[in-house]
Amino acid sequence: MKRNILRYAMLVCLSALAVTVSCSESKSGETPDDPDKLTAITITPASLALTVGQTTPLTAAATPATASLEGLRWSSEDPTIAQAGDDGTIKGVAVGKTTVKAKCGDVTASCEVTVTAAPIVLEKIELSATLASVAAGKTVDITAKLVPENAAVEGPVVWKSDDTSKATVDQNGRVTGVAAGRTVVSATLGTVSASCDIEVYAPAAARDFVFLQLNLWEGLANVANAREALIKQLVELKPDAASFCEFPSEGSAEDILSEAVRELYTRTGIRYTYTYKGGSGTRGLLTRHPVLSTDAVNGSQWFYRTVIDFYGQQMALYASHAYHMYYACYLPRGYGDGSSPYGWDKLADGPITDVSFILDREEKSGRTQIAKDLTADSKTQQAQGRLCIFGGDLNQPSHLDWTEAMKDKYEHNGCVVAWPISTVCYADGMQDAYRTVYPDPATHPGVTWPVSNKDANKITQWAAEADERDRIDFVYYRPASNFAPKKAQIMGPSAMISKSVVVEDQFVNKAEELIEPVGGVWPSDHRGLLITFEVKFP
Repeated sequence: MKRNILRYAMLVCLSALAVTVSCSESKSGETPDDPDKLTAITITPASLALTVGQTTPLTAAATPATASLEGLRWSSEDPTIAQAGDDGTIKGVAVGKTTVKAKCGDVTASCEVTVTAAPIVLEKIELSATLASVAAGKTVDITAKLVPENAAVEGPVVWKSDDTSKATVDQNGRVTGVAAGRTVVSATLGTVSASCDIEVYAPAAARDFVFLQLNLWEGLANVANAREALIKQLVELKPDAASFCEFPSEGSAEDILSEAVRELYTRTGIRYTYTYKGGSGTRGLLTRHPVLSTDAVNGSQWFYRTVIDFYGQQMALYASHAYHMYYACYLPRGYGDGSSPYGWDKLADGPITDVSFILDREEKSGRTQIAKDLTADSKTQQAQGRLCIFGGDLNQPSHLDWTEAMKDKYEHNGCVVAWPISTVCYADGMQDAYRTVYPDPATHPGVTWPVSNKDANKITQWAAEADERDRIDFVYYRPASNFAPKKAQIMGPSAMISKSVVVEDQFVNKAEELIEPVGGVWPSDHRGLLITFEVKFP
């Protein structure tokens, strides 16, 4: 009997234990036996807004706080809209909405993510001019353009003049000249700013316009410290405009001219700007006056036009470099013109003095078209009230130098040649500025090539046994009632090369006619020209 009672008691206890375990596992909502068991996850923030490209961290908190989130995983329902990193960092990918989830074991939480377009950041402000001039008491309008135009900005552009005693500016960009001098006007929005150099001038009856022309000899590549030599020359002269040619490429033009502009501003306080054009030989131009336009001319590959504002008078400036082959002025000197069948070699049969043949070879160069394009375009520019100046290395002499009086000079060997560029220009009314000032080639030959350059790392001459000295660098202009050259000067070494010998040039008045290299270093195998024009104003 006792044994049965004991057996019955044991069955009752086992039955009670079985009921307790089953409830714990199966009844929903009952508190677990483990007080640290994870029951919920809370994501902060509960919803998230971010822009494309922006990243924002989400945080996950456990309920109860003592529960472990070890093994927590983050995921995005649409990773093409928002991506979820392992650490809960969410990145906006594209505009739209998706859900990001945090999961640990069987517990999950969600966060709604909205991705919008990123605000467009203001990159820069572009002003309608970086150089401007205005008469005292007059106004000029400068406009500001936001880049990009749809940038998200707060507030308007703020305008300021550094020196209100010279010029003031209102909040619409209208600049008013106060007194002669210079100041800088700036336009600022947030942390972005742009500036324009302003020159205020007093009215004058006449002003000098100084124009420089120089061949840069393969982009200043053949003389040590050639760039510094050029910059020193520019700082000394401070020309109103300078025309350059023989850049190897547009890249070299950008590099050389931009450096010159920086250094001129640093050393003189005068703000220059530049233009350049490629084609068959890159040409460039510096000027200290506002540039109104830069354009090709009738598709010409040999020169281009820059229009500037010279104290209210518009001027069309042309920079040029002509083709160097069929250099026919070598033929009477006993050398080939660079083209088949001669090359640049000494002629086996001696000099060619048949002028018709010489001009026929010259015509093959295509250089005559330069004169035709120039005269046509400069006429159009003059009709618009613009003054016209052309500068360049034309690789061709002038008919004004190969005259009857000069036929036995510089190995012309009796040839009197009507070289076509100068002939066409003069027939159409354009004039050679140097020859206008110095009409007699016997007293003022004005030769520009080849110079004797003591610092050059290669020879400057091409025809070793000939006197190849010639004037092939020019400044032409279209005469006007209020415009004419008043002074002409040669720039560079006083010595030239003739038959491989250094020859000192003789000048009537060396101090007046020759500008020698600043510091004694010259950057080119050509001489340059510095022409001072007088411009009269109403």
